[in-house]
Amino acid sequence: FIPGDLFRYCKSTAIIHSAFRGSGGADYDADNGLGWPNTLKKGFYGAIPPYLFENVRNTRSLKYMFCGLKGITPYNWAQKESILGNMYPPQLLRNMHSLTDVSHMFDGCYVYPYTKIPDEFFTTNVRIQDASYLFNNCKFADKVNEQVPSALFARCRGIQNVSYMFARGDYSSVRAPYKMDKNLFTPEKNPSINDIRCFMYMADNTSGSVPEFWNTGFANMRNVTKAYKGLTS
Repeated sequence: FIPGDLFRYCKSTAIIHSAFRGSGGADYDADNGLGWPNTLKKGFYGAIPPYLFENVRNTRSLKYMFCGLKGITPYNWAQKESILGNMYPPQLLRNMHSLTDVSHMFDGCYVYPYTKIPDEFFTTNVRIQDASYLFNNCKFADKVNEQVPSALFARCRGIQNVSYMFARGDYSSVRAPYKMDKNLFTPEKNPSINDIRCFMYMADNTSGSVPEFWNTGFANMRNVTKAYKGLTS
């Protein structure tokens, strides 16, 4: 997959966004019964190295970084069905305190069953403003467990744009998270959110509760009526 020291000789503020965009040409393979990415297709395949960004910790944008890389595999696999693995390294962004833009970062990727986005993934990235399209058109393959933890953005107080974050445009191969929790975003934790256009557009496979963006605590909110277009429950 991606060499762990790929950015070793870059400046800490190097512009590296979109570096791997479209480099994972694996298609979803219906023949294996699970719709997993086909490993025989060209493109990167494997887990993301945990310290990939260690030498570029002061870069401000990771937009489009892994967009379209369906061949990304879990950082660690589930030990059993009740103990989920981590889809990405929990420490991947730990030292990136200047990060402001993660839009489209995992757009069009695959999230394996019995794995989740690490709870602490964005814990230290308090300056993030733009997370639009972050998991747009992803395939969340688990049909039982919550793969997006409710505490994922708990420290992202300055986040503003979450439009199309879990939108579903390709209905044949894309699946939004099976479970969602309304505490993913709250006015107490995320008071700066102002753009939620198509936040969960056509995510009609999702169950649970959704963030209550109509809450008056979100003082700068707009486009509320468009956030959940296509949801039937």
